Amino acid sequence: MVDDRMERLFIGWFGPRGLASVVFAIIVLHEQLPGNETLMTVIGTTVMLSVLLHGMSATPLSAWIGRRRPA
Repeated sequence: MVDDRMERLFIGWFGPRGLASVVFAIIVLHEQLPGNETLMTVIGTTVMLSVLLHGMSATPLSAWIGRRRPA
């Protein structure tokens, strides 16, 4: 039987990526806060890294979880 903790970690890793960052970006843009440009750069970088890392890890981690499941 697969360790439930490992499945929860797997699901957590592939949860709603970047969603909170996008919401924060919308709030920041709306409020015209000081340092707006820096915040947008950080948020954009975070989202891009998230897409890259999750994209690179999707196939290997899915295969790993699949191998742990009994037939």
